[in-house]
Amino acid sequence: MNDSTTYTVHVTRRVEQELRRLPRDIVRRIDAIFEQLRENPRPHGVVKLTGQKDSHW
Repeated sequence: MNDSTTYTVHVTRRVEQELRRLPRDIVRRIDAIFEQLRENPRPHGVVKLTGQKDSHW
């Protein structure tokens, strides 16, 4: 992966609705995390989730 690679973070309509309900300072913090994930989707210390997707999502 080269240094100019960026990723896209997709959110559902439900998430968008929930974000609109949150205070602006919280939304800014979440946006900052999304931005970090766009640059590095697998930060140091991340643990891959295991199990069946249907049972947890």
